[in-house]
Amino acid sequence: MVIVSIPGDATGSDPRTQIADEHRDSGDHHYDADVHRHQPVTASPRSMAFASQMVTIERVAQHPRVMAHVHFDNTEDETHASLVHDCEPGTCPRRARGHAAGRGRSGAGARPTRQSTKTFREDRQKLNTLDPEVADRERSAREPAEAELVERAGRMVKRVKVGECWYRTLDTDAGIRAYVGPRGAKRFWHGYYSGKAVCHFTGGVIPIVESASVQEHYIFDRHFDLVCELAGAAPQTAIGDKGLSIESAFRKCTTNGTAPVFPWRSTPDGVRHDYETHDRHGIPRCKHCGAPTTFVRFSPGDRNRPAEQRHPRLWFNCMSGVTPACAKTQSIACSTDYRLLVPLWRTDKLYHELRASHGSYESAHDWWRDRYKVAADDLGLRPKVRDIGFHRLRANAAALIEWLRICYVAGWLGNPDRRTREATRKFKTRAERIAVRLAEMRYRMGVMGAYGEAAERLALGMRTPPSRRPRGAPVGQTTLDIPDA
Repeated sequence: MVIVSIPGDATGSDPRTQIADEHRDSGDHHYDADVHRHQPVTASPRSMAFASQMVTIERVAQHPRVMAHVHFDNTEDETHASLVHDCEPGTCPRRARGHAAGRGRSGAGARPTRQSTKTFREDRQKLNTLDPEVADRERSAREPAEAELVERAGRMVKRVKVGECWYRTLDTDAGIRAYVGPRGAKRFWHGYYSGKAVCHFTGGVIPIVESASVQEHYIFDRHFDLVCELAGAAPQTAIGDKGLSIESAFRKCTTNGTAPVFPWRSTPDGVRHDYETHDRHGIPRCKHCGAPTTFVRFSPGDRNRPAEQRHPRLWFNCMSGVTPACAKTQSIACSTDYRLLVPLWRTDKLYHELRASHGSYESAHDWWRDRYKVAADDLGLRPKVRDIGFHRLRANAAALIEWLRICYVAGWLGNPDRRTREATRKFKTRAERIAVRLAEMRYRMGVMGAYGEAAERLALGMRTPPSRRPRGAPVGQTTLDIPDA
């Protein structure tokens, strides 16, 4: 259920009046006639806190599916600020070589061409498919080598060094990515990441806006904490794309009792390996015979402790039962491999249903651009206020409207339920087909048979894991049938 709460003091005063008084007393009236209309708007901390507290999401027994499964995704959000050449007079190396850097009409510097958001998005998605270490190197190569904040004409500006030249921008919070052509020509993309946590059940969104200079997995940590704070509890699952498929994101989810549903991201050798303790799909192996296992339960550990001291574990039973010891329930620490040992196993139909549905929830970015002009990707949409506070304020206002609409349609505001269609699980059949194909593939790969030191000792299979054999799994090296899908 979604409860809309408007915070106020014990006397019953309207907090909106308090915030208006605060802005008036502090001179924070941006649209008064005596203030230049192009002056940047900086939302005060109190007003930003009020905007985020306007919508408080709580799970209750009547609506346990609200924010139970959450889709996390980021998109580009341009700033209206542009970069201007800012080398000190007489020190520009390009101008010394006869280039036009720094020239232009009187009182203005050369403005590099702005890179399109489409190109930046394609580049970001391409990097997300690479190994995390390789992607970090590629990303760092396009970030400014140096950055500093200086005061110019009574206001702070940010100066960045790209290549040999310095550039300045009026937006001190927005990230910068440089694209250098073969002849040294530069294009820049300047802006933020607009993140959205979309409820799988209602479609409601909890937004976040951060600088594009911040890595996506760092944004995910903050976004996940924000969702937990507003929902009152961690979600059951967190679904995302390959940008979040790194160990820190898996660890963040698992240590908080949330099952990460992220697609596999490339490794340096490009191969998903099997291990003595678990196979390439994260299925633990029996410690006594080396056979695959079935899921019993997941324990997130003591939640009263810090996340790094909770020690989550998976409990499982052996599928073979060859030895008397195999009959006992076994466990393994998720810290053995956070990327593979996840609470929701990859052989589960629900895992594939959530993963297959993620693409449809990415359309929330387009809806919000059309409805609320959030996450601008062109000149017509981006706000002319050069400040991250304005972008956050607009996103929070859109979230408030969105959740009020959801509450009204669902009848959670005391009004009749206006929903006319029953919720359908569009990806359930597709997930069932994927689960069947995965079971067949695991049989062909040889991971449904026993392997490892214990399997070799009992003459049940080879010691070498299937992924490390010259030609994969030998024919007939399985002791189990394909599980029912």
